[in-house]
Amino acid sequence: MASEPRTNSLGLPSLPLYVYQPLPGTRSIRLIKVLGFRQDGLNRLIIRCTIESHGLDSIPPFQALSYTWASPMYQESSGTSSARGQKEDALHGEEIELDGSSCVISGNLFDALSWLAETKMQDYIWADAICIDQGNMKEKAIQISLMGDIYTGAKNVIVWLGKESSDL
Repeated sequence: MASEPRTNSLGLPSLPLYVYQPLPGTRSIRLIKVLGFRQDGLNRLIIRCTIESHGLDSIPPFQALSYTWASPMYQESSGTSSARGQKEDALHGEEIELDGSSCVISGNLFDALSWLAETKMQDYIWADAICIDQGNMKEKAIQISLMGDIYTGAKNVIVWLGKESSDL
C-alpha cells in the first residue's frame, strides 16, 4: 500500500514509501517476484518487484535468498511501518519499486535482486529484509520463529556472496 506522493532531492516526483499490511495469519509469509527493470527520471535502472502474502501450508514453489546484511537499516515502530532505509549509510540506500512504491534495501540485497532480474527468474523469492516488516517487532519475532519452515519449504536456497570480483 502506498503513502503520500513525495519528491526527491532534485524536486522530481518519486515513489511513495511502501507500507506493509499485516499478514493474514501467524503462519503466513510474504513472497516477492522480480519483474525486471525500469528507468527513473535520472536514467537509473530501478528493480521492479511485486509482493504477495501466502500461508505456509498452501504456498506456491519459491526460492529463499540468503545474503549478508550490513548494519541495521530499519527504525523500529509500533504496528505497520514503512520500508525506510538510512540513505546516508553507504551500505544502504538502494531503492527498488515494490508494488508501485519505494522500498530501500541494502546494496548487497540490491545486487542479488539485480542478478535475479538479469536472469529473468520468474520464481517467487523470499528475502527476509523485504518479506518481513523489519520495523514491526511482533511480526519480526513470529517470522523469525518460522525461518526453519521457510528454508525447509523452499524449492532452492540461493546463497548470494556478492558481486563477482577479480580481487580473489
